[in-house]
Amino acid sequence: MKTPLLNPLLTGIATRYMASLPLAGRRIAPVLNTQIHAAAYYVFDTSNFTDIPTDIRRAPSTGFKRVKSRLSDDTFLAKDYGIEEPIDKMELAMYASIFAADRSAMERAIRIVAINHEIRVRNLARGVTQTASPGVKWNAAANTTIVQDLQAAKDVIRAQIGVVPNLLTLPYDVYTALTHAPELKGYYTNTDGILTKQMLENVLQVEIVVSGDLINTAAEGQAADLGGIWDDEAFLSYSQETADLKALNFARTFNWTAAGGSGPSGVSTFTYDQDEIDSRVVRARQYTDEKVVAAGAGYYFSNVLN
Repeated sequence: MKTPLLNPLLTGIATRYMASLPLAGRRIAPVLNTQIHAAAYYVFDTSNFTDIPTDIRRAPSTGFKRVKSRLSDDTFLAKDYGIEEPIDKMELAMYASIFAADRSAMERAIRIVAINHEIRVRNLARGVTQTASPGVKWNAAANTTIVQDLQAAKDVIRAQIGVVPNLLTLPYDVYTALTHAPELKGYYTNTDGILTKQMLENVLQVEIVVSGDLINTAAEGQAADLGGIWDDEAFLSYSQETADLKALNFARTFNWTAAGGSGPSGVSTFTYDQDEIDSRVVRARQYTDEKVVAAGAGYYFSNVLN
């Protein structure tokens, strides 16, 4: 077996492909690149965000006031996640080029890695203590309080972290229900069709990300039972892409950027030949740990539909 080699070109394409998948994990827990495999990280302290010095005028020949952060911490340990797909040399000959075969295998492998990341982030969301279940389900024909439900959750988060949440994660079925919701249609005149994503965002005053991939949820050996990664639920959070270690985020994906890790793009691909099985092999790898940074920046809704 030849040594697996990092494939920079394929990794670049893999990064763009991962970003195009109908998943929410990398939005809820943005990637934070780190050169360290394991370390302590800053847990967000609201006082650092809300305790603003209001007398910062400097007197002549004196020093400037300085920010003094209150720090608490937890630890992360990047873990090795990955999958390989071998392409038999006979199958390889059916492609227009070796690169075309590599790319096809890469897409299948990257999707598996990305869905595993989605599941881990979804589990973080389900673990928050700020939760609710709508009294009137969001797909009811009348008397829904969708805007009120979300506003109440926004107020809870704002009271915890000092800012309004900016991201609403919806499973595809819940998103579809909201596009047909009479309450939300009522904010527009002469709207007989379904609402667009932009129209929903305008009403709900939050960016929406839809997680729509299906996986087989049946036990191994049983008949296939396709279901969403996210189910009858919704998740409101404050999430932002930033390289600032101390920045406010519900969660972060700590990404180990070593040569044998994920690389700075959050995923890496390797290719090599394995003569024992007469195949070319494509490997997708992610070396990460997903951790909650600011628990108060998340709010979970369960059982939102009938």
